[in-house]
Amino acid sequence: MGKAKVKSRVLNAYTITVFVLLTVLFLVGSVRISRTYRSLNSVIDRHTALQSAAYELQQGSDYLTEQVRLFVISQKKEYCDNFFEEVNTTRRRDVAIEVIEANTENENIRQILENTLSYSNELLKTEEYAVRLVAESINDDLSTYDSAIQNTVLSEADLQLSPEAQLEKARELLFGDAYLDQKTRIHSNINIALDAILNSTNEEKEALRASYRNLSGIQNFLSLLALIAVVVFILLFRGHYVQPLLKFTRLMEKKEELPLEGSEELQIFASTYNKLLEQIQSDQVELTYEASHDSLTGLYNRKIFDDVRNTMSDATMLLIDIDNFKGINDTYGHDIGDQVLQKLARILKENFRSEDYVCRIGGDEFAVLMLHVNSSLKYLVENKIKSISAAMGDVSDGLPFNSLSIGVALADRENPGEDIYVDCDKALYEAKEAGRATYRFYQ
Repeated sequence: MGKAKVKSRVLNAYTITVFVLLTVLFLVGSVRISRTYRSLNSVIDRHTALQSAAYELQQGSDYLTEQVRLFVISQKKEYCDNFFEEVNTTRRRDVAIEVIEANTENENIRQILENTLSYSNELLKTEEYAVRLVAESINDDLSTYDSAIQNTVLSEADLQLSPEAQLEKARELLFGDAYLDQKTRIHSNINIALDAILNSTNEEKEALRASYRNLSGIQNFLSLLALIAVVVFILLFRGHYVQPLLKFTRLMEKKEELPLEGSEELQIFASTYNKLLEQIQSDQVELTYEASHDSLTGLYNRKIFDDVRNTMSDATMLLIDIDNFKGINDTYGHDIGDQVLQKLARILKENFRSEDYVCRIGGDEFAVLMLHVNSSLKYLVENKIKSISAAMGDVSDGLPFNSLSIGVALADRENPGEDIYVDCDKALYEAKEAGRATYRFYQ
């Protein structure tokens, strides 16, 4: 009996040691996962800051162009004041460069955007010269202008020009091919920088995600080893805990949550496993959602749209375009453009059934697949179109007015083509050709 007792104690100590070691490894892995997750968030934040800064650089340059052109056209001093407030006070271009330098060590990206600022500053000299020409042409008091204008010296030839000729030259400076070429170079450089930023941060994110997945796999393996150690310990020394463990095993095979019952040790294990299971399921749900939904609007993405339309033969399709969406982005900025897209997504969700598939399949192109709807319910489709068009035209939310062009292909349409999407796209084209802000059914 003495030898058996000693052997039992040795086995007990050995099992506990193994379990403690596995627990330590599990905690170390958890710390590494936490650090990897924080690093991933840091990369995402840095990417967002860089992208926003690049857009701010472009917006600042475009704003200067807009204000100086308005001044040259109208000779209203307020536009000139706006121009120099941006140059001297708001300083979006300079602030953007500072943000980029603080958030990236990529010399290529820095050099591209510094060159862009240099090009923008070259344009600034041209813009200041044009302002001075206008001020001379209208014989304005130069003391009311910024010092940069006061210090701008016109050529003798330009001083001899008539006021009308001076105004014409100012317009030529700001609307001529040379000016437009320089603006195009600025926009091109910013787009190149944005692509470089995206590629650089995507590489970092993918590397961190791969590390996160590997560490999660190790954690799962360690959890399995810990489970085995617990089972061995219970089978050897706590036989009356076998039934709870068997119950736990059955639930784990089904990937179900474990009840907090049995000994204190088992309850701790169940709680740890439940948290791990919850995290794994949460990650799986998140990955599944990201693979099937558009990140901006929360609607189904193009992949789901293609899958559904290729398998559903009794669905009516709507293709929806926001009229002049590029103009909205150019006039109000991409943030307002994103809000307009989100508004349309919300309106579509509110107006269509839960069984319908509402998708964003392109930049400003949306699609709806209405299941079990045919020509007998054409009036229902028309009512929904009128409802969403009216809601989009409502500007009480502060967003600009938007109209929609909509094409519809009914499930049982006459003379169908080979593909319902092609038919629906033809109807959408007809709606646009009819002047937009309307809808057409495929005929």
